[in-house]
Amino acid sequence: MRVAELRIYPVKGLRGYAVPEAVVEPWGLAGDRRFMVVDETGRFLSQRQLPHMAVIEAALLAGGVALSAPGFGRLDVAVPASGGEAVSVSIWRDSSVAARDAGPEAAGWLSDVLGRSCRLVHMTEPQSARPVEPDFSG
Repeated sequence: MRVAELRIYPVKGLRGYAVPEAVVEPWGLAGDRRFMVVDETGRFLSQRQLPHMAVIEAALLAGGVALSAPGFGRLDVAVPASGGEAVSVSIWRDSSVAARDAGPEAAGWLSDVLGRSCRLVHMTEPQSARPVEPDFSG
C-alpha cells in the first residue's frame, strides 16, 4: 500500500488541505474534524445539505482554526475553553455528542457565508465524544 496524500479537515464538511505528515491519535489524525458546523437544533451540517460549504477553507492554527471564504475574508477562531459549558450535538444517528460552542463571532461569520443560521462547535474530548460502533471496531 502507498499513501499518495494526507489531508486534514479541521472543520467537518469544510475544505481541508494536504499535509506532508500527520500525528495519528487513537481517534484519528490530530486536528482532523474536531470542529463542526451545526444548525440551530445542534444537528451537524454537511455539503450534502449545503454544497456551498466546499468553498470555505479551514486551516489549523496553534490553539484554533482559520476560516476563509471568497468575499468574506478570514476569521481566526480559538478552541473553546475546556471548562466551558458543553452542548449536545447530533452527528448522523449519534444524538448526544458533547461539544463546546466556538462563540457568536464564528456563528455570525458562518451564517453570513452559508446564508442560514448555524454555529461552530468543537469536540474537546474526541476520545469520549463519539464511541466507535462495535460492528466497525475490528
